[in-house]
Amino acid sequence: MSTEGRTSGELRVVGLMGTLSTENTPRLLRAVFEIKANPGNFILPPYRWDDQGRLTGGLVESVAKFDALVTEGDATKLPSPIDCQPAHLLWADDRSDVRYAPASEVRSYLLEKMRSFVKRAQAALEAGDPHQALTLAQAALCADERSINALVIASKAHQRLANEAGLAILRSVARSHHPTLDLDGLLRTTSIPPAAPGAAPALPPERYAALFDVADRPKDKELARVAPVFSPAGQEALQVA
Repeated sequence: MSTEGRTSGELRVVGLMGTLSTENTPRLLRAVFEIKANPGNFILPPYRWDDQGRLTGGLVESVAKFDALVTEGDATKLPSPIDCQPAHLLWADDRSDVRYAPASEVRSYLLEKMRSFVKRAQAALEAGDPHQALTLAQAALCADERSINALVIASKAHQRLANEAGLAILRSVARSHHPTLDLDGLLRTTSIPPAAPGAAPALPPERYAALFDVADRPKDKELARVAPVFSPAGQEALQVA
């Protein structure tokens, strides 16, 4: 059953879809909400926040359904609920600690992380290490799944590894986020030269520019100073700062 539009004041964050590991963070998380006026009724993705700050389009499920998702490893329950706040996002940092912070600061932080991963991935690819390049490009896509830079580098790495299945997945990802993007055309026209046999290790990542021009982003707001609401490593609830 789809939910009618609800404001942040009507909701609390009680969990997230999926599970966490350091291999897929930092990234945004798909929050699970509980309706304050109807405890035991949970709102699951897909949903969206409209221009009036109302949550629309989610699926309303019972506590039994949510508990089943947790048991099956398809969702994670927070030890303590968080009162939902306007223009805030649930996200996981590099250590997979779950945090809840203003959306503008979270997106700024993740964009900076994405740009750092992209530069390091390009350096690895130029140094002739497609495995490391792929790992770093995938980390960039976790931080910003719309990154064209990361898509191109990951695709180049798959090409060098002769992994057609991986390329097919990235083509699908590209179509979902950029319907008009010609990923194969970019791969043909974007040159990242492989290292020559016996080449020296790559230069430090800061010596490499991103593949495409990227506008300056706001600097990291030091979100790490905000206490996480959940730490998978310790499995304990932490007080919200």
